[in-house]
Amino acid sequence: ADVMGKSELKGKLLLISPLLVSFLGGNVKGEFSITLDENMDYSLRLNTQGMEIKRFVDDMELNDKFDMTGRLAGAFYLSGKGQDIKDIKGDFNTAVPGGALIIKDKTFLENVAKQSNQPLDIIVESFRNYNYNNGVIKLFMENGNISLDLKLDGGAGKRSLMIVLHDFKKRKETQ
Repeated sequence: ADVMGKSELKGKLLLISPLLVSFLGGNVKGEFSITLDENMDYSLRLNTQGMEIKRFVDDMELNDKFDMTGRLAGAFYLSGKGQDIKDIKGDFNTAVPGGALIIKDKTFLENVAKQSNQPLDIIVESFRNYNYNNGVIKLFMENGNISLDLKLDGGAGKRSLMIVLHDFKKRKETQ
């Protein structure tokens, strides 16, 4: 990614604003600040436009689990202290004309079928090639877990998924 920014040092506070990044085919603008002391408190605020969901799926090598197309815009916030992440928040919307979601992970589909009390074949069919017109994605951290709340709306109806990466803070601490 191409990264540009204007930095300023105010005592022990390093501020980079504006921070401009070309990322996943889109544009990101925001600010980053960090205290240059033993605490190393930091925060990152970003606003995004036009990020390609497919490039994210490809870059994270998630193609064996799902595939998704479309573009995202929204806001992202991260704060922490040293290596400890205190908070993560994101509010994103998909851009017109939407895109497609294909879930390939059979275990995930089986879990959705169990939780929704629906037959597996109906769940598989509903995520085989789901085209959506618009969507809202919320990202947040709660009790050390990272959660992604995905709500999509398309011609075949609405889909709502909650994806949780458990023990995110513990994973970061052991790395």
